[in-house]
Amino acid sequence: MEHDIYQNFNYHTHTKRCGHAGLYNDEDYIYYARINGIRTIGFSEHAPFSNIEFSNTFERMMLEEFPLYIENISKLKKENPDITILIGLESEYDKDKEQFLSELRSRVEYMTLSQHFVKGVSKLDNESYPLEYASTISDALDTGLFDIVVDPCVFINVRNTLTSEEKVKVFDENVIKASEIITSKAREWNIPIELNVNKYEDNALIKKFYQIASKNKVKIILGMDVHNPKDMNNFRKTNCSYTINSSIICLLYTSPSPRDSWAS
Repeated sequence: MEHDIYQNFNYHTHTKRCGHAGLYNDEDYIYYARINGIRTIGFSEHAPFSNIEFSNTFERMMLEEFPLYIENISKLKKENPDITILIGLESEYDKDKEQFLSELRSRVEYMTLSQHFVKGVSKLDNESYPLEYASTISDALDTGLFDIVVDPCVFINVRNTLTSEEKVKVFDENVIKASEIITSKAREWNIPIELNVNKYEDNALIKKFYQIASKNKVKIILGMDVHNPKDMNNFRKTNCSYTINSSIICLLYTSPSPRDSWAS
């Protein structure tokens, strides 16, 4: 059984400022959005930090680039009234940087949460990592700073570092617990969770995560994780049928409304 959907927006878009995207102009993203039927495009560049883990210049926008980022995307808004253009950021949560994150959030229209690390917690051979990750996501959403959780299953990659079958068993059990924590918290705050169509794998644990999200009535949106404007040429192809273990994500959300309207 399939569920045909079409989503005409993308909130997960990166530019050359992050250091690991194509060297394209901001205007190129608007061109490809327009020809591919995308009516709302959100730029969500990796948030700038002056001192944080995962902070080298090949992974995120530099702090001195932030004002010009705001200026350039604001200019695009005025020049392209036929498309809704949003200024956003993608960020990890660090409780020690909460005030700084709040300042960043006040200058953009939305902020996505993508927790590539858990501060002070090793990813290597750590069967408890899913619970540490889920706790950080939960704390982050409680701050009210974040509007979407993107790449929510990135923590599952840690499984590849485990060195024993016993650790794998415990890790898999913790993935289920973590999935419940994350999706329940997202539902509590009416925050959508992304299904990253460029990174989605046919993986039993990832499928289980989205099954739990659906069970917990979390709004799920598709994200392209665009790093090259030509990625949007695949938008219609990936906006097709998403079936998780033959269980449809029936709560897939297809409206680009602000978060206040995401509550059911």
